[in-house]
Amino acid sequence: VKDPNFEIRDNAIFVREGYQLDYEARTTQELYVRVTDSAGASIVKAVAINIDDANDAPTDLHISNNSVAENVEAGTIVGKLWADDEDRKDSHEYTLVDKNGDKIEDSNFEIRDNVIVVRDGHQLNYETSATQELYVRVTDSAGASIIKAVEINIGDANDAPVDLQISGDRVSEDAEAGTVVGKLWAKDEDRGDKHEYTLVDKKGNEVKDANFEIHDNVIVVREG
Repeated sequence: VKDPNFEIRDNAIFVREGYQLDYEARTTQELYVRVTDSAGASIVKAVAINIDDANDAPTDLHISNNSVAENVEAGTIVGKLWADDEDRKDSHEYTLVDKNGDKIEDSNFEIRDNVIVVRDGHQLNYETSATQELYVRVTDSAGASIIKAVEINIGDANDAPVDLQISGDRVSEDAEAGTVVGKLWAKDEDRGDKHEYTLVDKKGNEVKDANFEIHDNVIVVREG
């Protein structure tokens, strides 16, 4: 037979090229060896080969969740990381790296133990980028490691208006009631959002101004 793991050269058993020895799959392999003398007489004997355990590097990386809203608080958990490793009881360390494996400090995310969380001072913005790719290195207790890409989906959330503008800010003192002073519009990253305009005091309390009022998104001169 041609065994996938072992071969005999002269009187020695060698590990074959392309072997698939795996302690986790089986700890021993039985071989049958025939020994033949110069006259052609032979016997067949079983030889048990013991497979010793050795460190296996992690083979894959998973995350329990890869989505987070753009406006979450710092420290919000994105997802829990875990590794596939034939050494089932092995421990693992997770590190954010670049494509080349160099450790980095990402502006939006960080890893605490085996959890990806949103970093303090993050700038997540769905309107700018709906996804972010992270590279995570998982290292086992023996120092063997792999690097895997993890894509984080940034969920859309309501963004408050950031500014208010008016098309005109002058009106004659003898203008008639209903005269349009200017049209209002808001700057808002949520481009399709709708806005309501209300006259208020400095504290935000709604008021009824003696001279002006708002019709929809237009400031007009009030009657009287």
